[in-house]
Amino acid sequence: MLLEWRIQQIEPYFDHDEMDGVADTIRRGWLTEGPHAADFLTAIQGDTGARHAVLAPNGTLGLFLALLALDLPRDSEILIPTFTFYASATAAVFAGLRPVFVDVDAETFNLNIDALESLVTERTTAVMPVHVYGHSPPLDRILEFAARHDLVVLEDAAQAYGVAYHGRHAGTWGDVGVISFFADKTITMGEGGAVSATEVDHIERNRFETRLKAFEALGRQRVEKVIVGPHV
Repeated sequence: MLLEWRIQQIEPYFDHDEMDGVADTIRRGWLTEGPHAADFLTAIQGDTGARHAVLAPNGTLGLFLALLALDLPRDSEILIPTFTFYASATAAVFAGLRPVFVDVDAETFNLNIDALESLVTERTTAVMPVHVYGHSPPLDRILEFAARHDLVVLEDAAQAYGVAYHGRHAGTWGDVGVISFFADKTITMGEGGAVSATEVDHIERNRFETRLKAFEALGRQRVEKVIVGPHV
């Protein structure tokens, strides 16, 4: 028997500004990145304080492209929390990395910094803190841990637009950060994402990867089943 009520997690909010913006985009004939996308990227950098940023098709591919831009050794390990959307791990697999799952804090559901140390091996090259439900993990301690073990930090800030930790926006602490604009995110376009980086080189490589390497890398994957395009 189906329940006659439900608890709704999210509901996108749209008003005339969004409707006018869509209509204006169609009138201009820009169905790909155009003037509105450029303005949006500028606004993202203004809101987050990100020094460098590019747009991505969605959050999942943003993570994938970020990992390609970081150029981590194939089959190396990346530390990822156990509580996250599956895209955190699948992006790593798409990029040829091996996810190693880390326990989370029972109160915040974010990565448990105390569980990291025992999981580091000679194959570990990166750590991916995930910002869950508007909470940030202890990024200062994560960066200290990463520096001690010579790891890169990729922040999965898909759910964290507008979230700050110690006054600094989520997604701008690590080497690279990714924000999502999927239907259930703080700001939504249905799809879309943004990749921010502390180094210009990562962003320049992302522009190149977006147009070429993503398809090449996905085509190299040895899969036995049809992969439905990743999203979120």
